[in-house]
Amino acid sequence: MKYEILRHGLTEKEAIEVEAAIIDLYGLSGLMNENVGYDTEKRGRMTIPEIIATYGPEPTEIKEAAILVIPNKYFERNISADKLYEISRGNWVVGKRRNQVKYAFTVVNGVIHQVYLINRWFQVEARSRKAKRQNRWRFDGEVAVDIQHYVGKSVASLIVSGSRNPVRYVNL
Repeated sequence: MKYEILRHGLTEKEAIEVEAAIIDLYGLSGLMNENVGYDTEKRGRMTIPEIIATYGPEPTEIKEAAILVIPNKYFERNISADKLYEISRGNWVVGKRRNQVKYAFTVVNGVIHQVYLINRWFQVEARSRKAKRQNRWRFDGEVAVDIQHYVGKSVASLIVSGSRNPVRYVNL
């Protein structure tokens, strides 16, 4: 059975109103809303792991040699596993240290969303004159099944506030 929170971050009065509306609608079929509810992206329907990640992710310490990839501008709530993998794997500006890491941790807003086992790195063909001067790489990998215990945990202490670099090495 899967439990989901329909609305959160409410005052008691707001919670009572939402509860009353749900009770009023219970059992009705054919509801055809054209727009999602107010503030749904921030406070709308979430799974229990999403609630925990939003309101109180447990801090963790990464023990493995890894690279943190921070694709914040490409991330969206309810992203598919395939799309998360695509935005996580690159085109990152990384140097030779990339070959020393075994795992890539996808981190959004300080919370680990997935961990990938890196099988190999390959250089990405430049698309512009400026990009030709940069060392852009992408990895092929797979979900790191053996270390999924990191998913949903906070590594905010490893993220430098204001940093524009979307990659960070740990334990090298």
